[in-house]
Amino acid sequence: MPDHLQRGERLLRQGRREPAIAAFSKAVEIDPESARVSFYLGLAMRAAGRRVLDDPVRSLAEAVGAAGADSAWEESCGNFR
Repeated sequence: MPDHLQRGERLLRQGRREPAIAAFSKAVEIDPESARVSFYLGLAMRAAGRRVLDDPVRSLAEAVGAAGADSAWEESCGNFR
């Protein structure tokens, strides 16, 4: 993973967004728990004009809901839409 991460960082600094996205995507496949890799992948996608999430609040609510969040918390997410 470090090779893909470093390659992606270098490509992103060079303004080569699509190859950077490919490198970061490969790094995510290798280590899906890495916050650093996820951050850089999102950064590269945003720089390329791609939407990272269609509805980030819903995605967060679904992720937390899968982990056992209560319905009151999920309802409160609607306040941020």
